[in-house]
Amino acid sequence: MLWELQRTVDVANTIITHDAGSPRDQLTPFWKSKTPLSYLGWGKSTQLGYGLGLAMGAKLACPDKLCINVWGDAAIGFTGMDFETAARERLPILSILLNNSAMAIELPSCRSPPSATAAPTSRVIMPPSPARWAAMASG
Repeated sequence: MLWELQRTVDVANTIITHDAGSPRDQLTPFWKSKTPLSYLGWGKSTQLGYGLGLAMGAKLACPDKLCINVWGDAAIGFTGMDFETAARERLPILSILLNNSAMAIELPSCRSPPSATAAPTSRVIMPPSPARWAAMASG
């Protein structure tokens, strides 16, 4: 997906950011920035959903640039309704949802082999699907 995105957009006129966790891990090694301040990234301690506001702020600062937010299916559940803020304030941004139906990249296929004596080293936490988030928000 990132390879296709870099071939599709004008990278020199793009500001891209990511959400905490897996989107960060997937974007940082592959995105090739061409201009200063066109990649806004951070460590893994930022809260989920932070990237959406950061992309909106980048659009306010640089209205002529394409501003992209890459996030996962858990982050959209935390701040997805803030799309309304972007629409109300006329901040056209591009948000790419990496929907793998799992919290982080901890899919069942990524688990460590079971051990007779050791406790499991990872657990899969399945967040609600985007459709379920919408149902919960509407009451």
